[in-house]
Amino acid sequence: MPVATALKVAVYLALQEADIGTSERARRLGVHEAFIYRRRGACSTRATGSKAETLKPALLAVGQRLAVEVRAAA
Repeated sequence: MPVATALKVAVYLALQEADIGTSERARRLGVHEAFIYRRRGACSTRATGSKAETLKPALLAVGQRLAVEVRAAA
């Protein structure tokens, strides 16, 4: 799975686990509610140019953080 896709899935799952509505998500991120709807559709239907820097605030809004780990190939 591409790294960007894995990150989007992690953000999606963290937001679902937090069990907060769209309005509250928008408030925590400091964006308009329409932005949340647009991003939700983009994440679920096609790859976008989303970068870690744009997805990181969504994780922070629900008490999660982004960590990257590199391991030696087997």
